[in-house]
Amino acid sequence: MQNINVTLPGGLVRQYPAGTTPAEMIDPQLAGKVIVAGVNGTLVDLSYPLKNDAAVQFYTFDTEEGRQVFHHSTAHVMAHAVQRLFSGTRLAIGPAIENGFYYDFEAVESFTPEVLEQIEREMKAIVAADLPFERFELSRPEAIAMFEKAGQNYKIELIEELPPGAPLSFYRDGEFVDLCAGPHVPLPDS
Repeated sequence: MQNINVTLPGGLVRQYPAGTTPAEMIDPQLAGKVIVAGVNGTLVDLSYPLKNDAAVQFYTFDTEEGRQVFHHSTAHVMAHAVQRLFSGTRLAIGPAIENGFYYDFEAVESFTPEVLEQIEREMKAIVAADLPFERFELSRPEAIAMFEKAGQNYKIELIEELPPGAPLSFYRDGEFVDLCAGPHVPLPDS
């Protein structure tokens, strides 16, 4: 198996087998704290397999990059919770913002303070289940077919607004799948 040279924080260069992920390179002192990695200056999730020599950086919640990805991922968890509780709800976008995140929903009923508490409890249950966030890509026709089947017309509109050939990244969180337009797209060609 081919080895690659990885420059870690502090300038330390180590060799790893091609296909090693940033998660496998994290110093044990940072285990559980790292949220996202940078590969040659591009943010990637921790399960991204490196194919070539690269410089890798790690980001925790204490960094702007880490907070942005954490908030973006939390928006996906909120959408997951809403879909579990209110399956007919249509999803629009859920970006990270300066001090957190939001998600636009089209729901049959308004979200009262009691409903928001219910959503928060469901989010906590999803997090407690420790479901892996799994990234994958689909072709445009596959993605549109998936969202047509789910009745998620806003997601179809978002896909159709993207430039032709733009990568369509998704994250699966248990049974929930959401389109990802976060900072970790597109993945570097490394």
